[in-house]
Amino acid sequence: MRRIDLTGKVFGRLAVLTEVSERNAHKQILWLCRCDCGAEIQIVGGHLRGGATNSCGCLRSDTPNRTRTHGLSDTAEYEIWNGMKQRCSNPKHVAFPNYGGRGIKVCERWMTSFSDFLADMGPRPEGMTIERKDNDGNYEPLNCKWATRIEQGKNKRPRKVEIPNSRTLDARNTLGFKGVTRKCGKYAAQIGFKNKRWHIGLFETPEEAHQAYLAEAARLEEQLSLVSIEMANPEFA
Repeated sequence: MRRIDLTGKVFGRLAVLTEVSERNAHKQILWLCRCDCGAEIQIVGGHLRGGATNSCGCLRSDTPNRTRTHGLSDTAEYEIWNGMKQRCSNPKHVAFPNYGGRGIKVCERWMTSFSDFLADMGPRPEGMTIERKDNDGNYEPLNCKWATRIEQGKNKRPRKVEIPNSRTLDARNTLGFKGVTRKCGKYAAQIGFKNKRWHIGLFETPEEAHQAYLAEAARLEEQLSLVSIEMANPEFA
């Protein structure tokens, strides 16, 4: 695709200064812009040309109190952004123990602005969801990318987190851990949904297997929260 030089162009309150040498996580070209308020910000060219970003964020502050919308609240990207915030800040969320409960936060830039989140991450590729490169790190531009379920599975963190009531007895499970069975001298973690069962892995102890099950349940819940995805509001087996 032919590169479009945006140097010197103006988009809303943003004047494009120069192309940034580094690319974002999706290899997209970034442009350094100066806002009318004096702040400088790096923006994906497509978001400038498409009108998704037209200030450093000051425009929202200067807009009189009234209902404001970006028109994207029914998109998969918005659902992912909202789910990310809920997991990290809402103690009642099912996945909070694995996120906010262990100190994972959403950076201030993303926490307060969906437009900034979209500008940094870019559109979601089909079949992908958000992943943190460092599973102990926060949700922030340099630590996040779009990834497939397989890629996420390869990036699982060591499971050493204490989760309240994680040892829940199941009448169908003599080991006493949901999602765990004995196999080949080890402990297999599996998760089922809609008459399908996925093998997560083999572990040395039932506690490790159960923690892997909980992590996969949280990941699956995140994917199933996307708008227009048929598997919404799951009940994990």
